[in-house]
Amino acid sequence: MKAATFEGMTPGALVSDELIDFHRRHAAGGVALTTVAYCAVAPDGRTERDQIWMRPEALPGLRRLTDAVHAEGAAA
Repeated sequence: MKAATFEGMTPGALVSDELIDFHRRHAAGGVALTTVAYCAVAPDGRTERDQIWMRPEALPGLRRLTDAVHAEGAAA
């Protein structure tokens, strides 16, 4: 299991291609579960300005990240 960390790869509080590749590489390397951390439910719940927060604009990136991890046989 890859433990939760803040990678600093979420400019504009959205998933980046770099974040997707970061988690995909862990999954490809044999990690069974990668934890996407520092995702707040509201902007006021963030501990860092560019931390992802749940809103419609964040969902496509989170889906792409999850799909990439699943394609490598791991869970997100």
